[in-house]
Formats: sequence, C-alpha cells, structure tokens
Amino acid sequence: KPIEEKWLWHMRFSIHEIAVAESIKRNLKPGDIYIDVGANIGYFTALGASLVGTGGQVHSFEPLPSVFPYLQEIARLNPRYKIIINNTALGDTTGKAVIQESLYSSGSSMVPGLLSPQSIIRKEEVRIIRLDDYLKEQHIEKVALIKIDVEGYEFFVLRGLQNYFENSQYRPLIICEIIKDAYPLISVTVEDLLSFMHRYGYEAFDIMVPWRKIDITKITSGENVLWRALK
Repeated sequence: KPIEEKWLWHMRFSIHEIAVAESIKRNLKPGDIYIDVGANIGYFTALGASLVGTGGQVHSFEPLPSVFPYLQEIARLNPRYKIIINNTALGDTTGKAVIQESLYSSGSSMVPGLLSPQSIIRKEEVRIIRLDDYLKEQHIEKVALIKIDVEGYEFFVLRGLQNYFENSQYRPLIICEIIKDAYPLISVTVEDLLSFMHRYGYEAFDIMVPWRKIDITKITSGENVLWRALK
C-alpha cells in the first residue's frame, strides 16, 4: 500500500512528530538499547539507530505486512548497525491477534471499534508476543528507551513488560502515545494505566517539558507522554 505523500514529506524534512523526535534525541546515546514499538515504516527506528550508533541496538516491532518491507529495507541498507526487526505485535499475551489496517497505515489499530468502518481497508491476523518474554530471550537487561505508538493498545504493551519490571532493577524511559478514546472499548480506564505505572515507580511527564509532571486523566486523546521512574 502506498505511503501517504504528505506523511513522507513530513519525514523527509524532519517535521514528523517533532516532540517525539526531540525526546528520542535527548534520551539516547551511543551504545544504548532502544525499543521501537509500532515502528511502521521505520522513521523512529532509523533515528534511534543514528543515535545509538554501531555499538548500540535497535529492536523494532511492526505487525502490518504492508509496511514491514520498509522496515526491512532500513535494516538491509544499514548493515553496520544492529537493527533487529520483528514482524509482530506486542501485548500482554502470546498468540494471534487481529489488526485493523487503516487507509492511513499510521492509524491502524488492534482495538476493536476504534476506527470508523469506512477507514478500514482490511483486517489482518498477526502474531503477538510479550515484550518481557522477548527481552528475556534476547538476554537484554538494560533498556535505555522504549517508544510506543500502537493506537490505543498501549496499556496491553505495557502490561507485557510486567515480568521485566518485577525482575529487573532497570526502569527505561518510555515515550508513549495515549489514545484515551480506546479505553472504554477495551474495558479499562486511564486510571488503570496510571495505577499500573505507579506500581513500578513511574510518573508521567510532559514530553516537551520533561521536568513537568502531568495528569494523564486530563490529557486529550492521542497525546504523547514521557514515563520516567522516580524510584
């Protein structure tokens, strides 16, 4: 499926999701391990690789078959970098799940009922795994940064880190888009998300003003936040 021309133009001129890009730039350094969840065509994967360098690692996850080849091409064109790409979704379970592909691939979602019927071009059954299982299999202990952009499925991705949080001393920074409109559709609340993150010492901060705490129950739907552990 062709990528939306305006979206590519934004990426080419570095004006795509500027706040997320700047936060990634602030928080990654050479040698770091970076996780890109909902990598799509790989814009933030490529950015992360440029920051962690050849001594770091980038692990990217994208379940959509239609855009995964773009991610493969980034890895192929940069053989000196350790870019590990995974054609799978992340959640709090292991098995199969259904993703609804939007007219605009960046808006595709695994939350039933979130997309308008006229915007759905197809439904795909995709593989789904837990991130904590993946980190264990890859023998990864210290993650510097996780970026999550999964159109309302973020709570399940974070719950799929529970074993890592409970068995590791490390608390990576997490850049996460929160789609509040999705929560009534998956029988959870934003308060549930907040409680889960508090359990592991995390507080939410403004992605543009990273020293300012924010109340995620009051944000608008589709807003990025920076989760940082304070203990």
